[in-house]
Amino acid sequence: MKHLILALCLMLSVMAFGRGPKHDTIDVYWVYYNDSVIAKLNQNMSGTVLHIKAAQIKKGNKITVRYTTDTHCPDCEETLVVKGSNGKNVFYADATGSWAPMVVKLEEMFVPSFKSYQFYYNEKTLLFTLVIDN
Repeated sequence: MKHLILALCLMLSVMAFGRGPKHDTIDVYWVYYNDSVIAKLNQNMSGTVLHIKAAQIKKGNKITVRYTTDTHCPDCEETLVVKGSNGKNVFYADATGSWAPMVVKLEEMFVPSFKSYQFYYNEKTLLFTLVIDN
């Protein structure tokens, strides 16, 4: 009987603790308009829509994205791809290393007929949509 109780306790402890820890890591990215943070986002917020008024866009204005994962990588190549409302790529920004700034100059990206732009990390992960309001 003693061995049965010991075996039962051992089996329950393996079932309870044997699965290992659950990972709760998450990718994080901040969006800046010029030097001001306009959004602090994570991978669960990829449908976020940000707005900028067309009249605010001046020469030299920029959108900067800083992106990091739970595993810091100082040598990783990162790419920010901007697609216009027609679905075609209109701008690329590259950086090396986690949290390195990926900068998009609005005057180089801006197409007057486009009302929105989608920002992708490494060409496949939608980060956010930028809408240009009149």
